[in-house]
Amino acid sequence: TRKYLASFHKDENRLRIWVNGAPETILSKSNLSEAEKEKIRNTYENFAKQGYRLIAAATKTKPLPPKNFKFDIESMAAQVSDLTYLGLVAIRDPIRADVKQTIADTRKAGIKVLMVTGDHILTAKAIGLELGFSISQETVILGEELDNLSDKELLKRIKKLEIIARVTPSHKMRIIDAWQKLGAVVAMTGDGVNDAPALKAADIGIAVGTGTDVSKEASDLVLLDDGFSTITAAIQEGRTGFANIRKSTLTVMSNAFTEIILIASTLIFHTPFPITAIQILWVNLAEDSLPILAMAFEPAETEIMKSKPTSPKEPILDKESKFLIFVVSIISDLTLVGIFLYLLKILDWDIIKIQSFIFVAAATPTLLNVFAFKSLKTPLYKINIFNNWYLVGSVIFGLVMILSALYIPFLNQFLKTVPLGLAPALVCFAIFPLFKLLLVELVKWKFRTNSGINRQ
Repeated sequence: TRKYLASFHKDENRLRIWVNGAPETILSKSNLSEAEKEKIRNTYENFAKQGYRLIAAATKTKPLPPKNFKFDIESMAAQVSDLTYLGLVAIRDPIRADVKQTIADTRKAGIKVLMVTGDHILTAKAIGLELGFSISQETVILGEELDNLSDKELLKRIKKLEIIARVTPSHKMRIIDAWQKLGAVVAMTGDGVNDAPALKAADIGIAVGTGTDVSKEASDLVLLDDGFSTITAAIQEGRTGFANIRKSTLTVMSNAFTEIILIASTLIFHTPFPITAIQILWVNLAEDSLPILAMAFEPAETEIMKSKPTSPKEPILDKESKFLIFVVSIISDLTLVGIFLYLLKILDWDIIKIQSFIFVAAATPTLLNVFAFKSLKTPLYKINIFNNWYLVGSVIFGLVMILSALYIPFLNQFLKTVPLGLAPALVCFAIFPLFKLLLVELVKWKFRTNSGINRQ
């Protein structure tokens, strides 16, 4: 808060005070003439414009105070005046080669990046310019200017700010509070003791690995490699994880309606069951076990860091997912019921043959659609279906399970199935799955068009 550090030492019969801190603060407390101060001011401002961090040093010697002198904060602070100026320390922290690109990538992901620093405003501007920050009058502000803004005024201006220099811990708290009032999820990085309150107040406090123990204790995460790119990579990992949970849930839920509608049709039309209980279990093993687990290993979509952040209130099943589950499933499943009634009433097939047909026709579309669900924003022909070999392997295993149920005699007896001829097999393994896949792709296209996403 005072922007300097002072230490008091007994030196024989004298009291020596050593002070270092912000150059403008040290100069204001020094005994230099105005001309000398101006010369030093020009020197450190030139360094600051080159991105150097600056610390000024000064000292003071005076007689020892009386023994009853109380060394409390205020009385000690009163002694820090009329200092003898010693000099400047200029420090240049090299910027990592990947930071500028990482910040650009983070902004593309819809994430606002603020530079909040205790450094001189010229240093902050120089570093900010190098990293791609805007340094206009609207985007840069000093901590003392922040003090002159009311909370309402800060809320109006905070969205445009990119660099805030010469801040105190209270300034950081106000910045976090303003963004949280606007509904943002705030992540704060810091390394010093003075960062601890802000790290605690932020939704996600991230302490630097080389920082103080206090900052680490106050934070939620510790950044071991001190790299900003690690934060961006973690955001991508989190988005990928959420997307994969959504894909898995969508796949499971879209399958659930098939069995429900098929069984419900029996009650409505008073027909034999289109599919038996043991066949339903076999279908679930084929399509809901390994393929769903393999979804967890889906790599990040190419566009995942070019979309807006997901709200914490965002449900796992969004509007598009619900549409795919309810509308597409109901249309395809009712079509399957119509095929069942046609085979039973018109073609007069044997019930076991019909059940074998429905059994396969219910399972194979999901094993094909799982590739369409790899991305709800990209058409199937643009999706790399071979970038997750766990998924490819699980789909192949599922198809083998279905084929085995049809053409292995032992499983015929166990599952009450019979082999299908070429034409019925073509419908089950190609025509009907492609029909459902077409419905899925139409829904994806419709939502892409409505949201303005063009990936065709």
